[in-house]
Amino acid sequence: MTNSAPDNNGKITALSHNAVFDLIRTSQPVNDLRFSVHLPSGVPGGLSMLENAILVCLLKYSKPQNIFEFGTFLGATTALLAINSQHNAKITTLDMIPEEINVEEKEALDLTYKSDNDNYLRGVYQERGTPYISTAAVDVQDKIQQIFCDSTQLDVTERGYAQQFDFIFIDGGHDLDIIASDTIKALAMAKPDALIIWHDYTSMIHTDVTTYLDSVTDIAPIYHVKHTMLALYPLGKFAALLADLAEQ
Repeated sequence: MTNSAPDNNGKITALSHNAVFDLIRTSQPVNDLRFSVHLPSGVPGGLSMLENAILVCLLKYSKPQNIFEFGTFLGATTALLAINSQHNAKITTLDMIPEEINVEEKEALDLTYKSDNDNYLRGVYQERGTPYISTAAVDVQDKIQQIFCDSTQLDVTERGYAQQFDFIFIDGGHDLDIIASDTIKALAMAKPDALIIWHDYTSMIHTDVTTYLDSVTDIAPIYHVKHTMLALYPLGKFAALLADLAEQ
């Protein structure tokens, strides 16, 4: 595998969310089937409750030690990962410095839909920061490292990130060039056994995610969890697992 964009020849394999739930039911103790989550913020682009549940299931099954997130935004998913991961897990989350973001046509933010949704989300982030992190318990905050950087300028080698992460969540900028850049970096950052997960696949707003994942041509396979906007690329030992789940 090379550190380039994924290849499935445009074939995204459907995966039932119930298959993911069954995986956890049969592999985890009954007392570990619960998880903690905040109510959705209501901002367009956030994770649904089902997506939160799927993400936590994958987290609990894979038991990652080092987690990386492209796109902190308000910190809701960051907090979800920190609260529900193992006690010694570390979450590194990346986003721009709020004060340095150029928000065009900045208006009063009233949580209404904007035609330029990424611009709107940048405005929300600039106004609010990361409240889900800043209000989290101290032990949760201690698991999180925030870095402020344009993801397209992230130097994986300079940061010492090459092959360091076993769980990578991509939900930053949604333009085609940013998605491609984040994916290429994620592949370089992933351990041999890892899960790479994108949000906004099949989104009616951020359509470039779907365009990109449907057209890339270097690695395979990619899975889409039905009734969600989550797409998965399993590496190493997780590849056979997801192939088995897709057959259910």
